[in-house]
Amino acid sequence: EEWLRYGSASKVAAILGLSNWESEYSLWFKMAGILEPEPQTDEQARGHYLEPAISHWFTDQHPEFQVFKTRPWQHTERTWQTADPDRMLCPAGPKLYVPTAALECKTAADLDTWGPDFSDEYPPGYRAQAMWQMDTIGIRRIYLAVLLPYLQFRQYVIDYDEYLGVGSGSFSFLNDTLHRFTNSLRKSYICFTTFSCSWRADHELGTTNQMHIIKTLNWKLEIQEGTKPNPFW
Repeated sequence: EEWLRYGSASKVAAILGLSNWESEYSLWFKMAGILEPEPQTDEQARGHYLEPAISHWFTDQHPEFQVFKTRPWQHTERTWQTADPDRMLCPAGPKLYVPTAALECKTAADLDTWGPDFSDEYPPGYRAQAMWQMDTIGIRRIYLAVLLPYLQFRQYVIDYDEYLGVGSGSFSFLNDTLHRFTNSLRKSYICFTTFSCSWRADHELGTTNQMHIIKTLNWKLEIQEGTKPNPFW
């Protein structure tokens, strides 16, 4: 129930089709409670173990910042919108604890999608996640520090931009897309047995996605009494 309520930065890439780990459909099923989350992969465990080392490396490169852990953040108006950056950054100095930026720590097993330091060559899913975090927290810059093969460290800067540049148009598209996705979980009534599903006709995943989900599990669609049938069906 708690997982269903929020639209977090970690879900953004999957919903936009930019994730290497998750699809929009598998995420929807997990958030709906139909599918169990998969066990943590070796790659995900690697990132968890190495996060402190990457953070320490970044701290050594940037004496102008205080780097500290933080708790999840929630948007002041859109309470379903959350973010949980790896670290927050404050200007160095005594008793200055106003965050001006955040840090994301990543690991990668290949070099193909990573350009030189401070370039804009990095996986587009990370850019979408960063934009979501900045909009949630109210900051305008995120640093991306990554440990690559051969123990290479690199860093990138992502500044807030109304236009995401990930094929989705303006930031409002991302906001609206995730809101519709999250809202569809609340509006859909799913009652299923082995090969049947009772689906409310007015959910918001879209006709194409509706049929994809139904066909994926070979479910039988039943329009509840009092709803308007979709002519696509």
